[in-house]
Amino acid sequence: MENEKSCCPHCGKALMAQMPLCPHCGFDLENEQKSTQEEPFIPSPTTFLAPSPKDLSSDLTNDLPIESVTQPKKINNRTPLAPKKAKQTSNSEPFRPAFSDELLEKIQNLVENKQKKYKNYALIFAFAGLLLVFLPPFWIEPMEGGGALLLLGLLVFPTSIFVYFLYKKRSKVLGNMLTGESLLACFFYEKDSYQEQIEARFQENQNRNKIMFNFIFVITLIVCIGLLLLSGFETEMWLTVGFMMGFMIFLKLFSYAIPFLTRKKERESVGLVLISKDGVWQAGYLHSWVHWRTRLKSVKWDKAKKELSFRYSAPVNLYLTRELLVRVEVPKGREAEGEAVAAFFGSKKRN
Repeated sequence: MENEKSCCPHCGKALMAQMPLCPHCGFDLENEQKSTQEEPFIPSPTTFLAPSPKDLSSDLTNDLPIESVTQPKKINNRTPLAPKKAKQTSNSEPFRPAFSDELLEKIQNLVENKQKKYKNYALIFAFAGLLLVFLPPFWIEPMEGGGALLLLGLLVFPTSIFVYFLYKKRSKVLGNMLTGESLLACFFYEKDSYQEQIEARFQENQNRNKIMFNFIFVITLIVCIGLLLLSGFETEMWLTVGFMMGFMIFLKLFSYAIPFLTRKKERESVGLVLISKDGVWQAGYLHSWVHWRTRLKSVKWDKAKKELSFRYSAPVNLYLTRELLVRVEVPKGREAEGEAVAAFFGSKKRN
């Protein structure tokens, strides 16, 4: 049986079948056969479906000239800016509980927003200061007391305006708590548990005042002895020392009475604590860190004591600030809320 013959596609001369190379021109016949061999067409299920918008856009792009694809169209010799990426936001808050209308109504009946009352008092004093500024020159001579009233008005008016805006902010903070807008947690305490908290704060205030008074008394005593030694125990210096010692007696009585007055006020308040992102309402007092020169420094959760501690700074005067610590005992069975509140303040999402 004769071998089948074929022709070289390059030089056209006769060849024996299944030869890898042409003996006449050296053309690679094997690679040529592989390149010309077609694979059978097997239709897929998606072949009969309509093309996707992505495929259509790619086909349209491929039909356009290269310049129109690679270069943006210029309008008035200006290249249009690329569209800004949408800011990724998340609707999920770390901790934002919902409170029933019945609970909020109960809280509003128990807690009075006294900050509004103080705000109105400040506005009345501001109006009185304004009258003292403008009225005395018309009916009192400056040398007969009009000048003193004018100076008093100049002092009372700006101070009252400052106090008005201060309590306006505090009133808004407490109001948002009572309506539930910024409320994070609310804890009710039984009478015995609440009395124990009051006594613990009373002891803490007594110890702190005692330490502060002893520190001031030692410094004052050293100063008085130094003045007597430097003056040679003169009679005038004894009067100065006596005045300073009298002031120390008054300071001792004041530091001793303050914890008792605070305890009396707390006993008259409701066993309730309100916590929001802007402050804590506890024992009838609002601790807030969103007004002038106040700043929240830390919020910690003590798992062993089941206690939340809020540390914030508040102004003492125009130059100095002091740190205050508010401890909130979390009732039994509400530990998860305490941890969630601490996690809320520890996160960056506090809007």
